[in-house]
Amino acid sequence: MSSFNTKEMMSSLVRKGFVEQPARDHHFYFFYYKGKKTNIFTKISHGSDYKEYRDRLFSSVKKQLRFKTNEDLKKFSECTFTEEQYIKLLQEEGLIENDENSSLDPSH
Repeated sequence: MSSFNTKEMMSSLVRKGFVEQPARDHHFYFFYYKGKKTNIFTKISHGSDYKEYRDRLFSSVKKQLRFKTNEDLKKFSECTFTEEQYIKLLQEEGLIENDENSSLDPSH
């Protein structure tokens, strides 16, 4: 069974380019790339029942952050998956601009 500590995850998100936007029942984290807000986000509940995310909640965050494997999400929360690795993953999936492709555009 995969799980992560919510406080560790919230800290990891901020270190990897996410910006917190608190709400009443959840902490929303939006990923910013090159200073711009993307459509990649997750929400973390802050109630006392949610100190660890397991099973369904773990899977929800994995999907929201666009990870394919439980192991990558676990590494992300433990900070052994770097921001650079995360950006590369998102670029490979076509979810954010690939730096190599942007230099090919003659209008820039």
